[in-house]
Amino acid sequence: MSNLGKTNGNTGYGGLIKSGGRGSIVISFPAKGDDRDTGRPYNDMWNQLVAKEMYITREAERVWGSQPSIYWFLAGSFEQAARWCCVWTGNDNSPVQDWFFPWIRNVWSERNEKGEWESLLYVAKTETLGYGQTLELAYLKRFEIPFRSACFKLYTEQDLNSTEKWLHKTQIWKRTRKTAKGKTVICLHPRDEAVDHMDYRGRAGFQPEWTNQDFWERANEELDLYRAAAEIACSKISEREKKAECDRLFRESRYPQLKRVSLDQNALSQLAILYGQKMI
Repeated sequence: MSNLGKTNGNTGYGGLIKSGGRGSIVISFPAKGDDRDTGRPYNDMWNQLVAKEMYITREAERVWGSQPSIYWFLAGSFEQAARWCCVWTGNDNSPVQDWFFPWIRNVWSERNEKGEWESLLYVAKTETLGYGQTLELAYLKRFEIPFRSACFKLYTEQDLNSTEKWLHKTQIWKRTRKTAKGKTVICLHPRDEAVDHMDYRGRAGFQPEWTNQDFWERANEELDLYRAAAEIACSKISEREKKAECDRLFRESRYPQLKRVSLDQNALSQLAILYGQKMI
C-alpha cells in the first residue's frame, strides 16, 4: 500500500471561484483490490483522486450538482475535479488518531452553518467492503450524515470525442495526463444501488457488494467504545487513570482486534474534543 498517495484530505479549492458550488466531495474510497466494472486497481484510481484528476460524469452532474469552475489568472476558467475528506498516512496499521479521528473532522467540515451538507460521495467497491470503509459507513449511518453512492465509469477516446461535452472548457487528456491509462480515463458516476450495510446475497442476479456482517458488528462496537472512551477522556481524573480505564474498556471487547487498541494521550485529547463537539 506504500504506492498510495498520502493525504490529510482536500476540503478546499485554490483560485477564484467564478461559478458553481463547492462541488462533490469523496468521503470514502476503496484502496485494495480491482474494480470489476472498469478493470482498474483501486490504488491507481486513488492516486488519480489525490492528483486532483478524478472528474465526475455529466450524468453525475445532473444528479449531484455541477462542479465549480475556477478562474486562474492568465490561465482561464477550469472545471474542478472532486475533492476528498479521506485520510491516508501511508501506513496500513496507523492508529485511529492518525486517520479515523481526522477523517471525522474532515467530514463535519462539509456541513455549513445552516446545517446543510455538501454533496458527499461514498465510493463503494464491486465486492464486499473492507473494514476501514465499513467503519466509515457505520459512522455515517450512526450520525445520519447524508451521502450519495458512487462508482467508477471508464471513458475511451471514442467516448470523449462524442458530441456531448462532458468536461467544460478543456480537453480531458491534458487534464489527466498523469493518471490516464492509454486512451482511457476513469470518472465518478452515480451507483444504481445505494450503499448500505445490508447483505444482498439473497437477491436473485445481484452480487454481494456491501458489508461483512462480522465487520459491521465490530465497527459498531468500536464506535461504542470510542464514545465511552471519550466520556472517560472528559472526566476529572488523572491522565494516567484515563489511560488505564480506556485500556480496560477495550480489553473487555469480544473482538481480538479491539482488545489490542491502546489509546495514547493524543488520541484521548482528540476524543475529548470530538465529544465536546458532539461528533463521537
